Amino acid sequence: MQDFQHQGYKGWLGAVMLMDYVSSPAGPYQELLFIPGLIHRGGKLGFTVSKIYTSTEISQQSGLYNWGFPKEHAHFEWNQKSGGTQHIKVEHNGELILESEINKKTLSFPFSTKLLPLNRLIQQAGDNFFFTRPRASGRLGFASVHDISAGSSFFPPVQERKPLAVLSFRNFTMEFPPASVLSSYPALKQ
Repeated sequence: MQDFQHQGYKGWLGAVMLMDYVSSPAGPYQELLFIPGLIHRGGKLGFTVSKIYTSTEISQQSGLYNWGFPKEHAHFEWNQKSGGTQHIKVEHNGELILESEINKKTLSFPFSTKLLPLNRLIQQAGDNFFFTRPRASGRLGFASVHDISAGSSFFPPVQERKPLAVLSFRNFTMEFPPASVLSSYPALKQ
């Protein structure tokens, strides 16, 4: 985590997210990210992303410029196996970041961030803190994860934790509105 994340860290619930964006203003791309939990900054409470990898340079650049996401470039392999299992491998310069197999369950139900009070993100880029309230909707279902492993020099050791839940989204739509700048770093108060 970065200093601002340590200083305002409140814990609660973290997440590992693997996303396969079929279309976006930045084109199709894949993403892997780690959310360590909630932080408090500039009078706001929100989630923060401490590690994020993306498959395209344009996603990397726009994520940092528009929302303060510290995106790094990585290679993604996303393969469908028999029985509906997906094998996912993410690497950086040939070194493992994360590898896992995921099975999606068939049952799903409608989902919208309108029902979530904490659908907010706080990030720092340079001297600025960005506050964003993404909106998402689609169908939410359960999944199972098997044989997960992470490269310790690139990603937190998620294989050492048992997930509370593994979720899968279908017909997923996400919108990231422009971020608001909370304050520059020297003037920021907790």
